[in-house]
Amino acid sequence: MMRASDHGIPHDLIDKAHCVVVVPGMKKAGFIFGAKYGRGFAVCRRHDGVGWSAPAAMRVEGGSVGFQIGASDTDVVLLVMNDRGMQHLLSDKFTIGGDATAAAG
Repeated sequence: MMRASDHGIPHDLIDKAHCVVVVPGMKKAGFIFGAKYGRGFAVCRRHDGVGWSAPAAMRVEGGSVGFQIGASDTDVVLLVMNDRGMQHLLSDKFTIGGDATAAAG
C-alpha cells in the first residue's frame, strides 16, 4: 500500500497515528435503501510507543435511505490519531446527514 502509484499515505501521518484500521473490499450498494459491509483489522501503538499491538478484528456495517443507486467495492484505511478517536469508532452510533458520492471504474 505504501508503494502505490499515488504515493500512498504520507509517513508523517502514519508516525502520528495512534491506530490504523484496514478494511479491504468494503462493499456498498443501494437503490433507495442502501447498505455497507466490510471486515478488517485494527492495530494500535503500544503504550510505551514501541511497536504495534496484535491485530484486532473489526466489522463495519451500516445502512442508509435516500436518493441512491449503484454499488462499489473500496479498500479503506483509517488513521485514528488518538485514543478517544478509537473509542468513538468502536461505539455504536446512529447518524443523520447528507453525502454525495460518485464512483466509476
